[in-house]
Amino acid sequence: MSWLIYLTVTSCLGLYYFTPLYNLLWAKKFNPEGKHCYITGGSTGLGKSLAVEMAKRGAHVTIVARKKETLEQAVAEIKQARKSQTQEISYVSADVSEKEEAKRALEEAIEQQKGMIPEYVFPCAGLAVPGLFVEQDVETFERTMQLNYFGALYTVHASVKKMIEQNIKGKILLVSSTAGLLAFVGYASYSPTKFAIRGLAEVLRNELAMYGIDVHCYFPGNMDTPGLKTENETKPQITKQIEGEESAISPDVAAQALVQAISENHCFISSDFIGNLARCANKGFVPSNNVFIDLGLSVISLIAAPIIRLFVDFEVLRFGQKLKTN
Repeated sequence: MSWLIYLTVTSCLGLYYFTPLYNLLWAKKFNPEGKHCYITGGSTGLGKSLAVEMAKRGAHVTIVARKKETLEQAVAEIKQARKSQTQEISYVSADVSEKEEAKRALEEAIEQQKGMIPEYVFPCAGLAVPGLFVEQDVETFERTMQLNYFGALYTVHASVKKMIEQNIKGKILLVSSTAGLLAFVGYASYSPTKFAIRGLAEVLRNELAMYGIDVHCYFPGNMDTPGLKTENETKPQITKQIEGEESAISPDVAAQALVQAISENHCFISSDFIGNLARCANKGFVPSNNVFIDLGLSVISLIAAPIIRLFVDFEVLRFGQKLKTN
């Protein structure tokens, strides 16, 4: 029995150390030049910043969103960033939370790009409507899940089928959130949608490997976007207290960090300390990004997680007492 334990531990450690080395040395390189990059939620925020970064690297880019005016403004900005005048930058106006609309948007994008199937698919469309669970209506939960999860699912499902038909070994980037790794008061309508994205990413990372399609998942914290401003309008005071004066990362900085992480073939990606701490505490069966850093963060999370939990619980209970006395 002792030899079996030794073999298991040795094998696990070998895989744990080998995976990042494989990612760095042998995994296919990220070179979007001349390839079609398809981005939903691409007219503002992270989606637009990713479109700009991909254009800088020579990709043909299609962005998708609902508002035509905002799309046209974004396309003009993306065109200014492109590496070559021969790059096609186009847009499709569609509501990707509707299944048929998501399919139509993809078909139109392929047609506009002269039949080129997207090799890089980044579903970034999403929304957050923070609020206390008992004060929000069920329709808010349905609407958030429909866009954040099903909007991504419809896009990825349709895209992957076309990739497989054409033997395209591309990349899928799903966008979750730090709130998809840890959850607390105020995010009952939002966190479950991002936990669902995380679960989808972990499944697809494994399943789509048989087709040579890489899957990545990004877990950003607060980002300085129009969406954050809208989010803060409904965010409960207790949620703001727990979050504190957290500085919001700019979408441009986030996009640059994200593209670099994809270039290094990282699977689960975060660009701030708390996000990386939560990522390492909830890593599941995905490869490590950096074995030494991830191992260190995993150890830190064993100490930090109970402390953070106690702090959050204390704040919520104190907030509840205030509500009772008012």
